[in-house]
Amino acid sequence: YRREKNKILGTVLLPLNLTVNDPKKGIVWAPDGRVRSTWNAHVTAPGRLSSSKPNLQNIGSRKGQGKLKTLFAAQPGNLLVGADLDQAHLRVTACYWQIPLLLECFSEGKDPHNTLAYQVFGDKFKSADGWGPDGFSLYKKPPGGMAKAMRDVMKTFRYASIYWADPMTVWQVLTSTESDNGEMPYLHMTSKEVRHFHETWLKLEPEWMQAWERMQALFRHQGYMEEPVLGRRSGNLTDGKKNEVVNFPILAAETSVMRIAEQALIEAFPWDFERKHGLIHQCHDSVAIEFPAPPGLEKWGPKKGEPLPAELEAVRKKVEELMTVRVPGWEVVMTTEASVGRNLKEA
Repeated sequence: YRREKNKILGTVLLPLNLTVNDPKKGIVWAPDGRVRSTWNAHVTAPGRLSSSKPNLQNIGSRKGQGKLKTLFAAQPGNLLVGADLDQAHLRVTACYWQIPLLLECFSEGKDPHNTLAYQVFGDKFKSADGWGPDGFSLYKKPPGGMAKAMRDVMKTFRYASIYWADPMTVWQVLTSTESDNGEMPYLHMTSKEVRHFHETWLKLEPEWMQAWERMQALFRHQGYMEEPVLGRRSGNLTDGKKNEVVNFPILAAETSVMRIAEQALIEAFPWDFERKHGLIHQCHDSVAIEFPAPPGLEKWGPKKGEPLPAELEAVRKKVEELMTVRVPGWEVVMTTEASVGRNLKEA
């Protein structure tokens, strides 16, 4: 707890207090109160943007950081519209590695984490408490109880395992993962349990291992990996380290999808540096755009349960349309969800 609070204090709050015009010292510029992060385009192997001074991609919703996003707000007279790709990793993986279960989930609207939990836990997941009045479903996330806990552990397990991590590595990830409320629900999970999950998963879905082995064979043959959307090539990936070999084409393809979506957004919401409009933030598969509030909505703020005003709903839908990307030959469309608010947390 102390470590996380010190991290928030040192990496976000104290730097934001430096209101000077020296880019080596200050992050918040005194004349206008704007935060100006540094965005680096040539740092990460998959081609993702990275952020520094401050790292705006490291201000998450978990580990007690949820309120931090409220600090980053649109200036008076503007609003923010935010959007992120729906389950981008799994959609890219399903299409590129041709994983039948994932393709079926996306084509039929099933929840992939519910489906994996049902495969691993069977009737224990089906009869667990927390499903609500509608009961067990492969399509809707359980709202709480043991059913939600079982789904959550399978979600964390899948994302920890997706790049050919061994069971011990997955166990370490699970036992150090915090939930939204700061608790560590998997802290006492044993390595034997995780190994059982791993073996059951690969037995039920052997296509994962086949895909990983194909990726490694391809790297041995050509000495690099190539992502399937825009064709960008990797370097030597630590001389063929297995996790990096299978990681690169998926993350780099997601990055290329984002580049396509971002270009469409920039054309529809061109930068206006004087009035501070345009694409202002990117975090892997999500973006935020600052735009002028329609007349009469300058002081509008979202209220839970209330629909958006028609003018803002039109902006939200436009962003969702622009960030819907269809990759030729892929069965699954890359879709997105957008929302409007006054700060990053709301948007």
